[in-house]
Amino acid sequence: MDKACCSAGSTCFLMSLILSVFVSGYTCTYRTRLRAHYSLQGDQCEDFCIHLWCFCCAICQEHRELQARGLDPSKGWDANMRKMQRAPLPPVMRR
Repeated sequence: MDKACCSAGSTCFLMSLILSVFVSGYTCTYRTRLRAHYSLQGDQCEDFCIHLWCFCCAICQEHRELQARGLDPSKGWDANMRKMQRAPLPPVMRR
């Protein structure tokens, strides 16, 4: 249909790149909120780059940060809010 204008491989690569940028732009907002909530260092550009180039590492870091603060991301928001209402969070040591 496109008269050999673009190969299937280059089209697939371009679409993957575009999708990666949009997904990273969306998922990095959670990292930004986490930093703002706990007053962690960093900026939105750094959050976006981390999610774009190493998404798995970003998710692992965010998970560990929540666990270090006494939360269990696998239990969900409601269970963690009930837990926080019962006991104060322990202080977190800065690295």
